[in-house]
Amino acid sequence: MYFLWKRTQHGVVQISGEGLADFIRGFLTAKCRLCGLALAAGHSLHPAEHTPCPADDPLTLVLSFTDASCQPAVERKLSFLMKPLGLTPLVIWARPEDELLDLLKSPWLWMALASSIALTVIAGWAGFFWTTFWGTAAWFVTRGLVLLCRLASRRGQSPDEPLEPDPKNSDAL
Repeated sequence: MYFLWKRTQHGVVQISGEGLADFIRGFLTAKCRLCGLALAAGHSLHPAEHTPCPADDPLTLVLSFTDASCQPAVERKLSFLMKPLGLTPLVIWARPEDELLDLLKSPWLWMALASSIALTVIAGWAGFFWTTFWGTAAWFVTRGLVLLCRLASRRGQSPDEPLEPDPKNSDAL
């Protein structure tokens, strides 16, 4: 997703939300985690007067923490990093919930557990092993194919299309 960041007399500047999130994650400590961000659409120049706006654009960040003592240092660091970009970070702190409790509330966990028990009772340990083995192998093959499709689409062609020879290199024919 791209955010409208600045509007100048030269045009519109947009910023990638994913790129900005990766940039911010690079400066966070292990005790903090970026949960989300929102960037308000700003104007660095007034269209009629072409004078700079008095305030920076607010960047709202939702961060979770495991140690509350890191909060002031992280806020200072983010302010220092974002100021040259014309952004003012507004940090919202959220305490992470217990991940084990979230996992126990997941219906996918209980479905997998019940299916594994039923498979072991019905097919035995050998049936359970081979089912798990081939299911895991199929998952890795699928992930590999998805990765190959993504790489091919980044190059601008679908994976089904044959590669065309380079006209500059006649030796390839």
